[in-house]
Amino acid sequence: VPSATEEKVQVQRLPENLDGARKISSQTSISGKKPLSPAQQVKRAPPPPAPRTHVTSSVKRLDAECTIDILQDITGDSTCSGCISDFAKYFQDRFVRLKRLIVNRREMLGAVPIAAIKNRGGDAKAIGMVVDKQSTSKGGVIFTIEDESGRVKVLSTGSKGTPTDIVTDEVVGVVGTTNPKRDLVYAEQIVRPEIPVRRTPHTTDHDLNVAFAADIHVGSNTFLDTQWNGFMDFLNGRMDNGNGTKAILETLEALIIPGDVVDGIGVFPGQRDELLIDDIYRQYEALAELLKDVPDHIEVILSPGNHDAVRLAEPQPALSPDIQKMFAGKVTFVGNPALIDIEGVKVLAYHGKSIDDFVTHVQTCTYEKPVTVMKEMLKRRHLAPIYGGRTNLAPEANDHLV
Repeated sequence: VPSATEEKVQVQRLPENLDGARKISSQTSISGKKPLSPAQQVKRAPPPPAPRTHVTSSVKRLDAECTIDILQDITGDSTCSGCISDFAKYFQDRFVRLKRLIVNRREMLGAVPIAAIKNRGGDAKAIGMVVDKQSTSKGGVIFTIEDESGRVKVLSTGSKGTPTDIVTDEVVGVVGTTNPKRDLVYAEQIVRPEIPVRRTPHTTDHDLNVAFAADIHVGSNTFLDTQWNGFMDFLNGRMDNGNGTKAILETLEALIIPGDVVDGIGVFPGQRDELLIDDIYRQYEALAELLKDVPDHIEVILSPGNHDAVRLAEPQPALSPDIQKMFAGKVTFVGNPALIDIEGVKVLAYHGKSIDDFVTHVQTCTYEKPVTVMKEMLKRRHLAPIYGGRTNLAPEANDHLV
């Protein structure tokens, strides 16, 4: 998760093209310093870590070849140019898709457009996108929701069924009563898309394990070299601790690394002083060498994060072809986020930059408890609902973060 220091200097990041990868190199000047000459770069940056002596894995996978399908990924499908109409289509798509989920909730039976509940008293049910919100002196919140027909203010007191952790740009259903004189709905229940209680889980006909290892930041002087080598020893069956390790490894079919696979260049002021490798391409070359020690029977799936050489705005495309060609073996490159089918089991891989926004705007969310943040994403059925916060969002025709 990026630090607060990184957030403060996002405006200093390099220019980026919404439809392509950022071009970053060791010639990039940061913090007003004069760029280093090629000779200085060679003197300053040590060579990439030498590849470890390869030891043939002692693990034999029990099943046949692993089947991986990429179900959703922005790579190659970006359509946005950043014009006003792009933003309109983006939010309209988000609203329509999330409204479809909410309207199927039993509590929202009989929901009507916002225009139909304004200027009349009595019971009211409507679905809208949150435009703004403000806290009340008694601990509640007043927020405005909007749909295609109009806007209305909603008072949520914080009592049971009426949470106050509302964030802008999420889509909610409101059940309550209206006060026509104040053009206000008194909420009795706030309904979110949520995850259906009754749903059929995606399963395989055999045991399956997948490993996750995000934020490895190759190139940083804080890269955990010893721990990485231990991880490779584990994957290759060279450190069996007798606690079912063999059974896990025999069914381990994929390693997913969702973002910040390298530390990048020019991400925040003073970063160069924290780099062992101060060239973005050499960082990826070093990563490619490290991944050579992953056993051949394990598929590696790489997606980018906010430190990688792609656009900052989410959804992010996969790493560019000139970087991909550095890697050998079974490496699959996907965007961020990406929905992946592994042997019939759907896996949603997301780097998690929006954790910053959830921690800022939802009181129960903390960096120490990321699972709480993930639950809030699932409640809203959106990975990064807040527009204009710490997470840059690209106005694609379809909201890929729903």
